[in-house]
Amino acid sequence: MKATVNLEEAKKTFRMVVAEVKENNWQPQSIHKELIKNIILGSHLTYRYILMTAALAKYINPVINPLTLQAGSSLPGAYDARSVCHKVIVPLEREILDGKLGASNEPFLNKPARFKELSINNAVRRGRDQETLSQTLTVLSNLNTSTEIKQVFNDIIYYVLQRRNNNSNSYYTNNTHRSPEKILSIIQKFLSKSFEGQVAVLVTAASLKMIFEKTLKIPTLKVHPINQSGASSKEILDIDIYDRDEWVLSVEVKDKIFTATDVEHAVKKIIRSGQNKLLFVMGPRAMCEKSFLLQMEEEWLQECVFLNFIDIFDLVKMSLMFTSEMDMSIFLLSIDKFAQLARVKDGVMNYFDECVL
Repeated sequence: MKATVNLEEAKKTFRMVVAEVKENNWQPQSIHKELIKNIILGSHLTYRYILMTAALAKYINPVINPLTLQAGSSLPGAYDARSVCHKVIVPLEREILDGKLGASNEPFLNKPARFKELSINNAVRRGRDQETLSQTLTVLSNLNTSTEIKQVFNDIIYYVLQRRNNNSNSYYTNNTHRSPEKILSIIQKFLSKSFEGQVAVLVTAASLKMIFEKTLKIPTLKVHPINQSGASSKEILDIDIYDRDEWVLSVEVKDKIFTATDVEHAVKKIIRSGQNKLLFVMGPRAMCEKSFLLQMEEEWLQECVFLNFIDIFDLVKMSLMFTSEMDMSIFLLSIDKFAQLARVKDGVMNYFDECVL
């Protein structure tokens, strides 16, 4: 017989714990507080919801097996985690947590939540996603006493409250952000930090969006998860641009010193995809001699590959030339949108908010 969770009691408990953490200056106490911090402040949205859902369910009904995701699991204590998440956590997150968990409408429809239970053998990308799954398993495997359950759930709420407000980007459309000078100033400050190249990718994507929305009929910019192993078979480079379903251009972004080998690696990806055009965007830290860049362009042109290098600031300025004054603030909103697609760390966008404000 499956275990059940009283949804009304879950809602009441959720509200109570959020108020307790806010009002009593709660400080993390569980033995796995660092793992909880990594999961909640990390980039993987679905595991944040899985962790919170399991901890809340266990809080309400100790019989619950927090490793199960579906009532059809053969493990004892299996329950319907999707219902708890979609009927309790999703609406209350928006109401009292400002969407800070991720503001997803149906997070349990995402692949990591479609297994019957959590297991280290679940299919996930290698690298960061695999690590997050392992951390989630560790936390949820150690909910043995009422004290441990309470500490874990309170810690989860604590770290959710530390997250950037998912609904806080309305100030990007501020009237003061409607001049090229202001946008350039913000972007220059933003690019002063690299965050392992993540900033340069976001700025590049926003710049290309402003250009291609004026030149293509139905543009689609695919910004792939940054610094993550196990790339999708449909991914060519950091940014792939399409008009409807037709490939237009792929873009490699480097914000560090690079070599001819790095260029060759990107070009070979283009060739394997059956294409022949590559835009290579260089961030502030990608210092290269102009003669080297010209040599690379000429060498690959002889191989029928059209390679073009461009400085990121030149790309930003070019994009602003395609942008009306009324649309200037869209540039900033685009960075926020692409940050979600590329699953960048919260620290990147917290810094972006500092630059905008």
